[in-house]
Amino acid sequence: MWCGGGLRSIKPPLKSDRDYFKILDERDRTLYFSMVGYEPSEARIALVGLNPADSQLTEFIKWYMRTGDFDKSRKESAFSNQNLRGNLIKMLDFLRVPHFLGLTSASNLFSEQGRNKALMTSLVKCASLDIYDSQKSKHWDIPKYAFAVECARNRLLYDLSLPKDLGIIFILGEKAKKALIQITKNGVSLLDQMEKTLAPVIELPHPSGSNNENVLIFTGAKEKCDVRQPVRYQNCVNLRNQAINKIKEAFR
Repeated sequence: MWCGGGLRSIKPPLKSDRDYFKILDERDRTLYFSMVGYEPSEARIALVGLNPADSQLTEFIKWYMRTGDFDKSRKESAFSNQNLRGNLIKMLDFLRVPHFLGLTSASNLFSEQGRNKALMTSLVKCASLDIYDSQKSKHWDIPKYAFAVECARNRLLYDLSLPKDLGIIFILGEKAKKALIQITKNGVSLLDQMEKTLAPVIELPHPSGSNNENVLIFTGAKEKCDVRQPVRYQNCVNLRNQAINKIKEAFR
C-alpha cells in the first residue's frame, strides 16, 4: 500500500488495538495507518474530507479484524459515520448529483450499485486523532503539521488524477478548503492545481452531525427567519448558489 512515498504493509492484529496501526506522533496528534477511501478510475465526482476521524478508524479496524482484507476495510470505512453520511447524502441529493451520475440517490454511492461513480479521499489519508481526546478536532490545523502537509502534497493530487473523466471535486468543509489554499506544491496552492488541472472544486458545508443547521440551510430546509446568525445563513446560501452553478457547467 502506497504511503507518503513509501510502501507499508500490515497484517491483521490478534486483537483490536489501535496502537498496532500507529505510525507517528507529532505534537498533539497521532497518525494511524488506515488509508481510508477508494479511488475508482471510472469516478465522475470526488469527495474530499479533512481526514478520517475516530469513528472511521474504529470502523476500519472492525472490518480489518473481521476480513483481513485491507482494501475492503478502507473502502467500507469511508465516511462511515451515519450522521455524516446522512448529511452528505442530503446535500448531494439536493444538488441532483445522482441524476447526473445515472443514480436514484446519493446513498447508492455507498453501495456496489454506485460505488464506482465517486472517489472518496481526504487531505490526510490516514486517521489523525488528538492524543488527549480522540473526539476533538476543533484545533486541528493541517498546515501546522509536517506529516499532514507531506501527505496532502504527495498523495492527494495523485489520488484525484486516477479517474479518467472527473467532473467535480467536492471539498467537505471550510477547514479543508482553507488548508488546500495554504498548502502549496512547486509554489502553487493545491486548490489552484486542482482547479486548473483536474476539475472544478465545490465547497460543501461540513456534513458532521454538529453542523446539522448549516446542512439544513444549504438544502433549503431551514429559512432565514429560523436562523439566529444571519452571516451563517448567507454563507450557506452562497455555497449553495456556487455549487448549483458549477454543477450545471460541469454536467451540461
